[in-house]
Amino acid sequence: MPATRAHHTSGASRQSAIRHPATDSKQVSRLIVSLLAVMTAVALTHWPVLSAQALLLDDRQYIVDNPLVTNPGWDSAQRFFVEILQPSTVRGYYQPLTMLSLMLDHAAGGRADDLRVFHRTNLALHVINAGLLLLLLYALFNSLWAASLVSLLFGVHPLTVEAVAWVAERKTLLAATFALGALLAYVWHARRPVWPRLLFCTLLYLLAALAKPTALPLPLLLLVLDYWPLRRLRWQTLLEKLPLLALGGVLAAITIESQRRAAGLGGPAQGDPLALLLVVCHNLAFYLKAVFWPVNLTWHYPFPRELRTTQPLVLTGIVLAPLLIGLLIWSWRRTRALVVGILFFALALLPTQGMVGFTYVIAAHKFIYLPIVGLLLPLTALLVRLRNAGSRRGTLSAGATLAVVLLAALAAGITTRDLRRWRDSETLLRHMVAAAPDAHAMRYSLAALLQRRGETAAAEEQYRELLRREPDHWMGRNGLALLLWQQGRLEEAEKQLKEAVRLKRTFFEGYYNLGRLLAQQGRHGDAATWLRQAARLRPEDFDVQLRLGNSLVEDRQFDAALACYDVALRLRPTNALVHINRAVALAGLDRVAEAEAALRRALELEPENSAAREKLDTLLRWRAEQQSP
Repeated sequence: MPATRAHHTSGASRQSAIRHPATDSKQVSRLIVSLLAVMTAVALTHWPVLSAQALLLDDRQYIVDNPLVTNPGWDSAQRFFVEILQPSTVRGYYQPLTMLSLMLDHAAGGRADDLRVFHRTNLALHVINAGLLLLLLYALFNSLWAASLVSLLFGVHPLTVEAVAWVAERKTLLAATFALGALLAYVWHARRPVWPRLLFCTLLYLLAALAKPTALPLPLLLLVLDYWPLRRLRWQTLLEKLPLLALGGVLAAITIESQRRAAGLGGPAQGDPLALLLVVCHNLAFYLKAVFWPVNLTWHYPFPRELRTTQPLVLTGIVLAPLLIGLLIWSWRRTRALVVGILFFALALLPTQGMVGFTYVIAAHKFIYLPIVGLLLPLTALLVRLRNAGSRRGTLSAGATLAVVLLAALAAGITTRDLRRWRDSETLLRHMVAAAPDAHAMRYSLAALLQRRGETAAAEEQYRELLRREPDHWMGRNGLALLLWQQGRLEEAEKQLKEAVRLKRTFFEGYYNLGRLLAQQGRHGDAATWLRQAARLRPEDFDVQLRLGNSLVEDRQFDAALACYDVALRLRPTNALVHINRAVALAGLDRVAEAEAALRRALELEPENSAAREKLDTLLRWRAEQQSP
């Protein structure tokens, strides 16, 4: 049934609208050739990613500092799946399949200083996704020509750079692979509805959600496809979605709770209907611009301090919204394609629009990696219509082919150039800071990188510029304080740290570093005050308990110090230093026998520990002197 046929069709005609691609050997050969051609073009376009060595934002917690990823094994794999409501190694929602895949890459040789293995997997997933999209569009529209052109455009578009080059965005690619597979399985089920096919679709949906929960709206997307182009929307197709919707509800609850426990919920627009509306207007303009004019892209778009109607993108979105609605109404009588495409896009994008706060960016290219399939549906329908345009079909097809190939070539050139910006972290961060000077997280990351390299002057310059633009950036103040401390400018460092904890009352690192700084100056009473605040935030942190105990000993608060050492000992029973320091606190309380036992235990753990031996000898001599007549 052509895409432009009138809406009012019988049940039988709706069923006949489901596309049945030809399966003769010649057509199968053409399909294989098209798949190889598109996937090869996509792979070659993104090939520079294999040389990328840039780490960005949460890459460190995913692959650098994650103890389960860096210690591959069955125990790590099990923990990824059983830590459902409170993931322990990633500050975010439940995503066990993503973490498992990163662990496997680490086992295969992936390292923070050599990301090739991680990028190889990301590239393979993106190439597979381009092939799955081709199969999906072919199954829906029965036009190999149109499906090939559109999937090529998707595969080489610059908006895919973020998902492919950012290691931590493995979750976006992996979820899309399973989601596209689920969509394809559902079309297979729609041709001849039988429960094993729907069960397979459900399994793929589950896997997609376990990779990244932004795939949760997929049951709604299936209903959209039922309406068009499958044209099989009726009560029976609604009822068959109930298990999928129920599964989605359970997964949504897990996502929200795991996010709340691991990182907290809340974003600039959460719970504010007006702010959410302004976000939608902003993103309408943002994503249209990104899709049709993908130049000078960056990969971090922070939420503005105040979202106002006068901001350019918000104002543009407010103007575009009624125009888009008018276009949809106008097109409604002619084709379902545009309405369905926009609806698919909007529903797929829904989890990232701020209703549940899990991010502080207002928009991101990675968010539309899967939703963009919705915009590709009407494009495919348009190409099919051109292909079937009567006597002019040859001319129109040739013109459309040339136009799409030229667009794809232009897009591929931009994509390849953007991928080269990921060759190392400094190149990437400097580009992002230049493209978006108010992207404070990027400037902070650049300053921290320069600091780690020992380029103190350049790092201080970036920290100062960050705080000039965003005086309330507590992480920036902490980073600057550590830099000043390293240079011996202790008074300035103390001032920055105190301002950091004033700005963020739950800033653990600020309290901890302030305590360390004051302890180094011998101000142990003041140090203990700040370390207590750090211990209140993280009572199970070994280093905090040990340092707090040390400051309390120096301040002659032996009972309080002993309580801290007891906690530290529970956390690390075989740490000799804790036993030694605990012995000092016990000696201060005249509990000499217990102090001797603690020192002997330290020597059992570390027989060559000179500090323990010296303190034990001193204690024994003192006791002998006390006992002599």
